[in-house]
Amino acid sequence: GVYLMAKKKSGHGAACMAISIVLGLGWLAIFSMHGEPQQRILKNYIREDLEQKPDENLRPVQGAYGWNLGDKLPNDLELETNDDGKITHNSTIGLNNGSFDGWLEITEDHQIASITVTLYEESEKMEEMNKVLREKYGLRKISHTSSSGDYLAYFGTTNRQAVLMYQGKLSFLEYRSEELCQLAQEQAKNRKAAAQKQTEDELKTHL
Repeated sequence: GVYLMAKKKSGHGAACMAISIVLGLGWLAIFSMHGEPQQRILKNYIREDLEQKPDENLRPVQGAYGWNLGDKLPNDLELETNDDGKITHNSTIGLNNGSFDGWLEITEDHQIASITVTLYEESEKMEEMNKVLREKYGLRKISHTSSSGDYLAYFGTTNRQAVLMYQGKLSFLEYRSEELCQLAQEQAKNRKAAAQKQTEDELKTHL
């Protein structure tokens, strides 16, 4: 406002200053509040990081892209053991509107614990996917991870959920069974510990 007034645009300058003062007083009133009214106003303003909703209002995720969580993969399917000990099956998932790079995380008995795809999408399409998941399973929680608009959106029930990780043009969508993911993680941790112990034992033998 001061800048505009200095440039002989007193009308615009005065308007900017007036708006700033009004908004400043508004924020002062909000921050002067205590308890629930303040929290409600601030949450609505900051794109609403949604707190977790109860599972009774949501639908459990069963699977996606032709895979079902909990199904057992054939024994002859090509698998990989990652550096962190996790067992995965990498796959290109074909859809009507293109293909996605994806992978399955599985347990030692070949049960599908999670299904993840990499999404090369513009923000508008991601918002549409957000809407579809919301309608299909119900939105349980949202948390924003950066000031640039990145977020994590959780759909479905606590144990059977879809997680949309929006990170601009390279984002991820994961369908997961929390029970099986926890089992797979524990098994991976045990495999990694066993491999490390074997390496240490071999070193002791040679020394």
